[in-house]
Amino acid sequence: MNTANFARVFITLLIFNTSILTNAKASTEGAKQFIKEVSGKAIELIKSNDTNELIKEQQLSKLFEDSVDTDWISKFVIGKYWRDASDAQKTVYLELHRQFLINSYVPKFKNYTNQQILFKNTFDEGSNEFLVETEIVQEDGTAVKVDYRVRKIDNAEYKIFDVIAEGISLINTQRSEFASILSRKGVDYLIKKLKTKV
Repeated sequence: MNTANFARVFITLLIFNTSILTNAKASTEGAKQFIKEVSGKAIELIKSNDTNELIKEQQLSKLFEDSVDTDWISKFVIGKYWRDASDAQKTVYLELHRQFLINSYVPKFKNYTNQQILFKNTFDEGSNEFLVETEIVQEDGTAVKVDYRVRKIDNAEYKIFDVIAEGISLINTQRSEFASILSRKGVDYLIKKLKTKV
């Protein structure tokens, strides 16, 4: 390869690699911005004095559903049992578990009392998945490490698919709990248990 051709190939590779790095950085920043926006909207709703509590809870529930990949989480936490479930079981389970997630986590938003959210590093984990590190600083100065695993669904949309608080994964913890139930009692029993919690 002569010098001119080598130079052209080198420049092409350089441009290509720079483009990849730029796109990766843009996606990483997009994931962090998504978490910032969701946090900001949640805090704004919680602190609003113009909305009654019922409407506020409905708005927080919608924000949760819009921001969290509830279908994926629901399937992940029952693992291999998803494949074995009937279509009817899947339909009922997905709706119950979606509501279970909302009932479990949306009321906790109300525990916010002017804590400060610090946004730390964001990592590209590959396959359009990102880890957004944050710290929630309590009013007494103590900090709680909370990381969000985020997936880019398409060119514009991100969804949270796991929350890791002080190193403990929400989805892995729930998968372990459900596996204990499913291995002994099966999908119908889990559905029955979920019905008591929604």
